[in-house]
Amino acid sequence: DVVVIHSNTLFSLVPKDLFNPEELANYLKFNVKMLANDLVVYDEIPNYDLVNVYVPFVNLNNYIYELFGEFEFKHHGTILLDSLLNFHYKGKSPICYVHVDGGQIDVTVLENKNLLFYNSFTISTKEDFIYYLLFTLEQLKLDPETVKVRLFGTIEEGDDYYEIGYEYIQNIAIFEPESDYQEQDEPDQNRVDFTVINAL
Repeated sequence: DVVVIHSNTLFSLVPKDLFNPEELANYLKFNVKMLANDLVVYDEIPNYDLVNVYVPFVNLNNYIYELFGEFEFKHHGTILLDSLLNFHYKGKSPICYVHVDGGQIDVTVLENKNLLFYNSFTISTKEDFIYYLLFTLEQLKLDPETVKVRLFGTIEEGDDYYEIGYEYIQNIAIFEPESDYQEQDEPDQNRVDFTVINAL
């Protein structure tokens, strides 16, 4: 099976109770600059009554269809949220997970298996990185000196993003997510894209 993962910031989460498939463009119009001919689709996040409405890369989908025929596609946020929500421990304290992938970070805050916050930000500097992270914590009234922040994706100790995070956040560490699909002889977990492994 072929699975395409669309990684972009052109999305909006909608509670399933409020979701209407005939209103897809309306869910995005305040957050996403859309063109008249943009295709809008959605993924359901199983077991959590959430729907991720997003704009896929249509040209990429068309190209993949020409090469392979039928295929499945999802938004990376759908995979990320589903995986973190199913993995997240049941502790009472919130945890902030930050997935770093090149010029984009996904910030997810969970507490008691409940999603408190999820958003993606485009970044180009370490200052962008720490700004969005601290702003998120401030809006959620989470203290940078006590909240657990776990970083994963294309980041490791010593990176600029890690170092600036360490300057401002007391309890920050690299998180190495587990997957049932990774074999023992494969590369270290932090070297393999979390969303790709969990899309399987």
